[in-house]
Amino acid sequence: MTSDLITFTQCAALSDLGSEELVLGVTPSALHRLLYANYVLHLEQGWEIVRDMIVADLRASLEFGALRRAADLLIVLRRLLGERLKASRLQGTAKIVSIASVPGAAAGARFRGRRTGRIASELEGEETISCFSIAPDPRARLERRRADGAPRDLHRVRRSETVPYRQHSRKLASLASAAALPLLGNRGSLRRILPSLARPSPNAAPLFLFQFVARNEAMVSKRARAAPKTCAVAGMLLLLAAPAFAQDPRAEQAQLADVIRVHPTDYETTYRYVLLSIELKDYEAAIGALERLLTFNPALSRAQKELGFLYARLGAYQTAAVHLRAALAVGDLDPVQTAQIETYLPDIDKQTLTSRWSGRLQVGLRSQSNASFFPANGLFLVGGVGVFAPLQRRADVNAFQLAEIANDIDLDPQGVNQFETRAKGYATEQFHLGQFSVGLLSLSAGPRFALDSELWRGASIKPYATGLTSMVGGINYLNAGGAGVSLRLPFGSEAAIEPGVEWRHLGVNSRGLFSTIATLATGEAVTASVAGIFTASDDVKLETRALFTRANAAVASQSFDQIDGQALLRVDVDPPFAWIGRKWTIAPFARIFQISFDAANPMVDPWRARRDVAWSAGVTLEAPVTAAFGFSGVVEYSRNGSNLPNFRTNNVSVLFGPVARF
Repeated sequence: MTSDLITFTQCAALSDLGSEELVLGVTPSALHRLLYANYVLHLEQGWEIVRDMIVADLRASLEFGALRRAADLLIVLRRLLGERLKASRLQGTAKIVSIASVPGAAAGARFRGRRTGRIASELEGEETISCFSIAPDPRARLERRRADGAPRDLHRVRRSETVPYRQHSRKLASLASAAALPLLGNRGSLRRILPSLARPSPNAAPLFLFQFVARNEAMVSKRARAAPKTCAVAGMLLLLAAPAFAQDPRAEQAQLADVIRVHPTDYETTYRYVLLSIELKDYEAAIGALERLLTFNPALSRAQKELGFLYARLGAYQTAAVHLRAALAVGDLDPVQTAQIETYLPDIDKQTLTSRWSGRLQVGLRSQSNASFFPANGLFLVGGVGVFAPLQRRADVNAFQLAEIANDIDLDPQGVNQFETRAKGYATEQFHLGQFSVGLLSLSAGPRFALDSELWRGASIKPYATGLTSMVGGINYLNAGGAGVSLRLPFGSEAAIEPGVEWRHLGVNSRGLFSTIATLATGEAVTASVAGIFTASDDVKLETRALFTRANAAVASQSFDQIDGQALLRVDVDPPFAWIGRKWTIAPFARIFQISFDAANPMVDPWRARRDVAWSAGVTLEAPVTAAFGFSGVVEYSRNGSNLPNFRTNNVSVLFGPVARF
């Protein structure tokens, strides 16, 4: 943009600005490109009108002491005039006037103000001139302009030349300029911003608004105290206009990219670009910006940290570990950032190993309002006749132990294919109802092969074998074994689905009357499923699963179809203490399933086949304290509705306990 600007002396000569109005000390940036784009929307009215609009806004900014805003507008004005000179082929004949010879420069002593910067402006064919910009006393400047015969209207635009523009914005401008003038101190700016309500575009209006308030905080606060009601109205107007000011994130990313390309050591702009790129999931762009920043200053610990976590997102764990250790080595990170690195670095290091073990161990207490799973009304059907049970539903508390262990072994140097093993164990000890104590152990293992990246990038297939054994009341109850296959099909980084099918042989060891009314019986079961993971953001993830199971037992009354739907929403939140490096997770969940048996069970009701519709809902809290230790809790309510009273149950369950991870 610098090459498009005319010199200061040319600008003063072509816009009738005095030397005291040339506020310097600002480097051209993306902000000025946005401002320029906003003004050229009105070029159909003539470039002179646009020039006068900029000059008027510049002088209004000076009136209210907004020196930085005036300097920004001067950059825009220089570009407009430069483009005009190129278009009219006047570059070679334009009159070059020294800043010292601009009318009013010798009278600089009459104006109060302060120095805002020093520049060295190289004129074409002339010597270098150094000067200072002095903010004028508004009253003295107005007196000078009146003496020169200038009109009192600050905008100096003839009414006949601005009818289309005024017709476009008169109603909004008349309402908002009076309301927001004490806040912004710039009626000309509102005259540009408010018409964009009728013509929204990603231009400079919203950026100017917030940049102006931020740069002139003291002036804004003073005027807000002087006119609180007026500022409140202005705020409401700006909120109403907010949808029109919305800027496309991709456009903002491109603008920031232009800035950091010219100013590679602009740290704050680079970090803003990185954060925006992460929000857009453009991780490669964020990595490139940080890498370029580190070439100028390798000791930037914050850049090293962010770069390490970005590489970890992309699966480059060795590179990620190098950058995270470099960030720690600098030693200037605050305790919160240090805790984040120390928490996640062991997990990242683990991913660099050929064989990776991980586990989660939990112990605790669980309370149930219906530990015996008796019907809510205590009524049973026996042969179609209702009987009240001598025993009623009972609440109980148990101690539980939960262990989940996983192992992944790379099958090739690139780690594309691997062998996955998963094991899970769960056991409870009821305090009063020992016959309902349970134990369960499951295991699955199989290789995961990557599919052709040309066909589907990131897709994989996993055949596996699986087995399960369980005990109830100290007696073996269910044994199962089988095999299955699943696909993993990612859709970018936002979603993935995993369809699969599994076959199992069921061996049920049930005795007495219970064996005839139990849901499960010896036989076979085939389950088709599809799971989905949808990532809304880094902190919000939705996990869903739908299943259909067909179970065939020796008798029709224990053969059934089951449809099952599950959903869990993971929301990561900042922990209550800054020294905790890992985020906490709140995960509400819900499940609903329907089970339909093939035939009636004459031991229960000889005329009606069992039909159940059950649902449960709850919330899980994962609260890590360190990388290896934390707490977890679950609150759940479950209800089973059935056409047979024997199976109508409900239960409230609460569990809590410490968790260890490795």
